[in-house]
Amino acid sequence: MTAALFTAHYLATRNAAEALARTTSSVWDLLRTTHEAAARELQLVESQEYYAHPRMQFAVRQLR
Repeated sequence: MTAALFTAHYLATRNAAEALARTTSSVWDLLRTTHEAAARELQLVESQEYYAHPRMQFAVRQLR
């Protein structure tokens, strides 16, 4: 799932750092939604809005 999200976000932005931040935010909301539902399976359908419109919760910074 992360590879598909990263690819989609990269194709939309053409920026690897932005795509990584969007992917991380999307996955975080998927896991949060799953946890809040107390579900044993990932809430993939219920979280689909976060794939297309991630709430930007993480910033990417370069490490040296």
